[in-house]
Amino acid sequence: MNGEVTPALEDTATHPFQTMTVSSENFQKLERFMIIMYDKSNPLDSVNETRLMLFSKRNRDLDNIPPTQVDIREK
Repeated sequence: MNGEVTPALEDTATHPFQTMTVSSENFQKLERFMIIMYDKSNPLDSVNETRLMLFSKRNRDLDNIPPTQVDIREK
């Protein structure tokens, strides 16, 4: 995972004002990295699905679940 996310982070840092869509390769890599940060064994590829699973099935507080896709794109 590290080898995949590092180039995406570098590209984002080098081009901070680039438009990033949910379907872009960099966004998908960063999204997957975000999911792993909150739940290492999670097989899902969507932070929105991960949020739902962690909140509803694992009873995590809202403070302990990843941000939404919209939040990731805006930051």
